[in-house]
Amino acid sequence: MNLTSFLNKVDQTIEKYGREELLQVIHEIARTLPESKRTDFLNQINLNAGNINRTEKTVIELKKEYEKCSHYLAEIEKGEVYLREVYNDEYDDWYNSSVEEILYEDPDGIGDMIQAVCKLIHSCVDAGEYKEAFRTGRRLFMQEILTDDEYMTGPLEVEDFICCNELDIDLKKIVLDTLYACYQVKKEAERADIMYEIWSNSGIHDLKLEDVMQHGDGGLQGFDQFLPEWIAYLGKKNSALAERLFLEAVSLTGDIEVKFENAKKYVKLHPGMYKEILNDSTISAKNAVIIGEDGMKRIARNLCVRSDVALQTAEFALVEGKDAEFMEWCYVEAFASRTNAVNYLRAFFNSTDKEKCNKKLELIVGQYNCRKNSAWNNGNAGLPELAENIPEKICCM
Repeated sequence: MNLTSFLNKVDQTIEKYGREELLQVIHEIARTLPESKRTDFLNQINLNAGNINRTEKTVIELKKEYEKCSHYLAEIEKGEVYLREVYNDEYDDWYNSSVEEILYEDPDGIGDMIQAVCKLIHSCVDAGEYKEAFRTGRRLFMQEILTDDEYMTGPLEVEDFICCNELDIDLKKIVLDTLYACYQVKKEAERADIMYEIWSNSGIHDLKLEDVMQHGDGGLQGFDQFLPEWIAYLGKKNSALAERLFLEAVSLTGDIEVKFENAKKYVKLHPGMYKEILNDSTISAKNAVIIGEDGMKRIARNLCVRSDVALQTAEFALVEGKDAEFMEWCYVEAFASRTNAVNYLRAFFNSTDKEKCNKKLELIVGQYNCRKNSAWNNGNAGLPELAENIPEKICCM
C-alpha cells in the first residue's frame, strides 16, 4: 500500500472514533513500543502537537543567520572565494591508482560556509520559516564551486565538493528540507517546475516524492490537487529523473484506471508506465491482458520496454486461457522489440505453425542491421524507458 492510500485509510479510520478512544490507541501503541523507539515516539508527539519553541528571539536569530549565509553564497557565486587545485603525489597512473589525481585545498573556508548554509536551511524548516529555507536551499543547489583551474579540472557541484572535502553534511536531508519548503511557499502554477529544478540540481538520485510527503512538521496541504499537476508536468519531460519521478507519481494515485489513462496519454515519453501497471499486484489477469495489448499497440515497436510488456501480457493471457494465436502474437512482438536469441527461441517453440512463424521472425530480423550487438539484449536490468532495440546476430531456423 503506497503512502497516499495508507494515509487515506488512516484518516477514514480515525473519523470513526472519539477523542478518548484515540488516546487509548496512542497509549496502547506506546505500551508495545520497543525501548529503542520510545524517545523518537515522544519526540514525534511533541513535534506534531506543536510544542516547538518558536520564540521571537529564535526568528530574529534566523533572520541574522540568513543574511550572513546569503553573503557567503554571494561570495561563492562571484568567485571571490575559490578552491586551490594541487597534484596528489601519491597518484600513479601507471598502476591505475585508486586515489584522486587532483586534490583541492580550501584556504578561504568554503567548507565552513556550506556547512553554515546547510545548518540554516534545516533550522528554518524546523522553525517553520519556509521562505528563507526555500530561497537559501534553491540558491545552494545552483552553486558551482570555482577553483584556480591550475590543472583545468573545472568547477565542482555542491555534491562533489562535499564528497571531496568529506564534510559532515547529510545532503539528502538538506534537499528534502528545500523541497518541503518549496512546496509550502510556492504557488500551484510554478510549484512543479521549481521542485523539479531543485531535484535536478541537487545530484541526489534516490529521493522520492513520498520522502517529501513524510518530511517536515505536517503533510503537504492540497496534495490531491498537486499530484495530477505533477504527473502532467513530468509526463512532458524526457530524462532519467523525470522517468523515475513520473512512474512514482502515477503509482501514488493507487488507481489502475488512472494509471492506464496516464500510460496512454504519455506513452511517447514514458512507455514504461505500461510495465509498471502490469507489475501492480492488485491488477486482475483480465485487465492486465487488456492493458498489455493496448501497450503493445501504442508503444513504438523499436523500444525494448515493449518486449517486456509483451512477455508480461503473455503470462496473464496464459492465466486467462487466451488462444494460441494471441500467445504467439505476444511472443513474436516480444522478439520484434528485443531481437535476441532467447526471444527468438521462445516465439519459435511456442508457435503452432513453425514454418509460418519462422518467416515472421525472418522478416523482423531483416528489418534491422544485424552487424551491431546491443548490451541491452543481454538482460532486463537497468534499461531506460526509451532504450531502442539493437538485435543480436541470429540465424533463423
